[in-house]
Amino acid sequence: MSQKPRSGGSSIEGLRGRSYPVCLRSHPSKATSPSHVTAIFPQIPSGIGMGATKEEALRDAKYILALGLQHLVEAAKEVPDPLDQGAAEQLLRTWEGLSDVGVEVSWDTVEVQPECLEEEAEEESEGEAVEEEAEEQL
Repeated sequence: MSQKPRSGGSSIEGLRGRSYPVCLRSHPSKATSPSHVTAIFPQIPSGIGMGATKEEALRDAKYILALGLQHLVEAAKEVPDPLDQGAAEQLLRTWEGLSDVGVEVSWDTVEVQPECLEEEAEEESEGEAVEEEAEEQL
């Protein structure tokens, strides 16, 4: 069962506490690129985060999940109920061009935390302020 967005609101607060399955794909380093981990939410459009480590990828995944769900709510699209891991694995297998060759695959869950959107916005604002200050000093 999916949840339809509430009329007149764009908050994902009502989704707080739901846990969505995320596929963590560890890509070993190559001569042309350092190792990295991608975090993929099969149910969430554009639900892909990344980091240098699993921990970083999971931190990014929290923001990506909140952002993806916020987009669905604002676009008045259905918000999917979380799948169990087996169903999420089956859904991910339908993605074209996704190979497990040379990739370490594991699964985790990420809980919806709406405050991740505010924290990211604050970090971006602080970063922009630092950039502006540096430009003024030039």
